[in-house]
Amino acid sequence: MDKKVLTFHRILFAANILIWLGCVLFYLMKWSSLPAEIGIHFGANGDFDVIASKVYGFYPHIIGGLITVGLAVAFHIIPNKGIGLKMKGRGEAIFRAELLFTLDVLHTMCLVIFAFWTRSVSLQVALPLHSIGNVISVFLLIIAVGIAAQIVTYIVFREKKKGTEQAALAHRLSRLIAWLVTFGGIWMLIEVLPRLPGDEKLYYDPDYYGLAYFANIDKYLDKRYLIIPHIIIVLLLVVLEIISVKATRAKKKPLIMLTDDLKVFSGLFFFFTNMTLCSELRIKPAFLGFFAALYTISFVLFIVRCKREKEQK
Repeated sequence: MDKKVLTFHRILFAANILIWLGCVLFYLMKWSSLPAEIGIHFGANGDFDVIASKVYGFYPHIIGGLITVGLAVAFHIIPNKGIGLKMKGRGEAIFRAELLFTLDVLHTMCLVIFAFWTRSVSLQVALPLHSIGNVISVFLLIIAVGIAAQIVTYIVFREKKKGTEQAALAHRLSRLIAWLVTFGGIWMLIEVLPRLPGDEKLYYDPDYYGLAYFANIDKYLDKRYLIIPHIIIVLLLVVLEIISVKATRAKKKPLIMLTDDLKVFSGLFFFFTNMTLCSELRIKPAFLGFFAALYTISFVLFIVRCKREKEQK
């Protein structure tokens, strides 16, 4: 890999480690001035809605450290090991550079969010949700551009394969991506669910964790409702897998490609929806419109492919 790319990556990674260390040190500096129990979780307006032992204030530092270690392993593998994609010329080097940069930005976004969290918990002040929202939007835009660049790079530099091999690879990738993000969403729910209290009963009964804030309807509801999207996506993926298997046996390529598209889009849609719900944030119309457009394009392509198949026969 190009030395300049590696140098730039190492500078970003070092900066991220400094952000993490700064958060840990800042909280330790404020430790002695904090009472035994402090606010550790934030409601929809940025104010504290969970009071617990200040030991729980180390939560973002532990998670940030685990993310850093995981990405450090990935950063060791990406420049030195094969990525499993066969590309011509400088394609693989460009793809590796784009992947490193995208992961660096994702790393920075996580640690910046934890820095906001650390500041609010250490000083016991409200979380600036508006500022965090703007920061996240900028980072997500950069990440989206990075992912798009990787896709373009792969398309431009990929080694051409036979039609059956290419279709089989796309089929396996769609299945893998859909189930990975689905299990990731389930893990996120399991990890977040115990820390989603909601109404005034919390202040009288610290063991009460019955409600979660649903921003789109501006209400606190039973947090078990968060399980529903996960049940839906698992059932949907199972149904699509059954249809895909039957389509494969019947050699109906347009239907196979449609199910592949729907699996990927559905997995991503429910993952980001669940992440928003678990974060007690509002699901925006633009988000729904984006995925509605993807679904529409999938069905339009399915119709076009069916017509072409009929014409070829």
